[in-house]
Amino acid sequence: MQNFTFGRKGTNWFLFAFVLLIGTLPSFGQDCPTVSDSDQEFCYLSTVADLQATPDGDGLQWYRETDSTNPIPSTELLQTGEYYAGNDSSTCTSREVVNVTVNTISAPVSEYGNVYSPYLESEVATRDIGDL
Repeated sequence: MQNFTFGRKGTNWFLFAFVLLIGTLPSFGQDCPTVSDSDQEFCYLSTVADLQATPDGDGLQWYRETDSTNPIPSTELLQTGEYYAGNDSSTCTSREVVNVTVNTISAPVSEYGNVYSPYLESEVATRDIGDL
């Protein structure tokens, strides 16, 4: 019966397999979400829950920075800027960025011009309490 040893050639294969395994180690267990549209546009009352990404096993959370550990609440109103898609356990090291544009509505323009209503502070201040 022959004993198996790595020998000189076996050591090379062992080192190759070891480097291959260690090189792919950070990708195990991350389950990072994917973003199909990195530029998304929303109305002014949209929330973080309206952002679009596809979770990959470990849920979906949105972050303000790539290395943040505090997710943004899903009920928070969106603002124009960057949001980062991550997973629930915060183990995703390569978060994808989403550039968000929030369209705002300008103030309405009156067809009748500026309308002011008088404020009668001076009249109320000069009355005696008994007169009211």
